[in-house]
Amino acid sequence: MINIAICDDEVYMLNLLTEKVLGFFKQENMEIAVFPFQSGKALLDCDKKLDIVFLDINMSELDGIETAKRIRQYSYRISIVFVTAFLSYALEGYK
Repeated sequence: MINIAICDDEVYMLNLLTEKVLGFFKQENMEIAVFPFQSGKALLDCDKKLDIVFLDINMSELDGIETAKRIRQYSYRISIVFVTAFLSYALEGYK
């Protein structure tokens, strides 16, 4: 089983990403569990062993870049996929 977190502070995007991820993995016949979060803080408080995190960069409170930095403090095993509608933020994710 693959544990996937989706983190976006906009409910519409959170639901859309969740739907897309579920559809993709169902098509591939892969067993997954999806955990949605509306903030970086909520994601960091999660006690699940995550394999993949889809992470919005532009969020209020704790942005996606800072959330990813904190994830990396305890795990390099988790794959992080940045999601953003802003081109200016896209390059920041490569740091």
